[in-house]
Formats: sequence, C-alpha cells, structure tokens
Amino acid sequence: MQALIDADKDFEFIRETVYRLSRISLGPQKKTMVMSRIAKRIRALGYASTKEYCDFLRRPSGRKELSSLIDVISTNHTYFFRETRHFEYLFNSLLPERKRSPRPLKVWSAACSSGEEPYSLGMLLMEHARRQNGFDWKMEATDISSIVLAKAEAAEYPVKTV
Repeated sequence: MQALIDADKDFEFIRETVYRLSRISLGPQKKTMVMSRIAKRIRALGYASTKEYCDFLRRPSGRKELSSLIDVISTNHTYFFRETRHFEYLFNSLLPERKRSPRPLKVWSAACSSGEEPYSLGMLLMEHARRQNGFDWKMEATDISSIVLAKAEAAEYPVKTV
C-alpha cells in the first residue's frame, strides 16, 4: 500500500514540476504514460526507483536534469505539411489578401518539434514570394524540447518523411 502512495506522490511531484516549467498539464489519466517515459531516465541515471529520481530532481544537482524531464514528457508528433488545410488556407486566402508592406511578414512556429512544420511553412512562403516577384518574411521556430529542436536545426530528414 505504501508503494502506491509513494507512486502517487512521485507522480504529483512530476506533474507539478512539468507544469511549472512548461505549462504542460498532465492529468491523472497520463500517469501510466508519464511513469513509463521517465523510467528510461531513471535507468539511464542508475536510480532504483521513481522516488530516488524525484529526490534527485529536488536537489540543486538535479537542476540540469529538468530539461531532460521535459524532453521525455513532450510528445513530438509532426510531419511535412501536417494539417494541410491550414497551409492551403494560408496560401490561397491569407497571403493573397496581404497588402504589400515594407515590413516583412513575421511568423512564429511555436512547438515546432523536429522542424517539419516550419520548413513546410518556409517552402510555402518561398513559393508565394516567387509568385509575387518578392515577398519579405521572417520566421522564428521554437520548442520546449532541446532534443527535437536540435533535430530541427540540423534539418536532416529521412526520405520517407519528405
């Protein structure tokens, strides 16, 4: 019985920590998923239990581990031209209506994961610029996971995802 109470306390600590750092809200229905994902970190760090891992996260020496925690909790589902209708709407409706402006169009791809979506958006904006004989735009792509952001920056994708 004590093990179940400890597991609930550990999950609550992880849940609160993840929310505080990332605003990712993990409800009780996510407990199994969360615990299985952090199990990999627990093994990699050589801890015997979730309690030991949580104790480590509470110490100053565990601060660097917090980004790894967020990395394993984050779900990174992406592919090129995901949500096709959004791209079609942008290309066929929003961009043609935009008046010429001396200021560039600024685009932010939040939660860009490994980069397929912002690169898709970049291709679409480059095509629009080609058709318009010039169109100035800038994009910023961000993600909470340093692991997938490094993949986005490398921009190396298997042929099957293109």
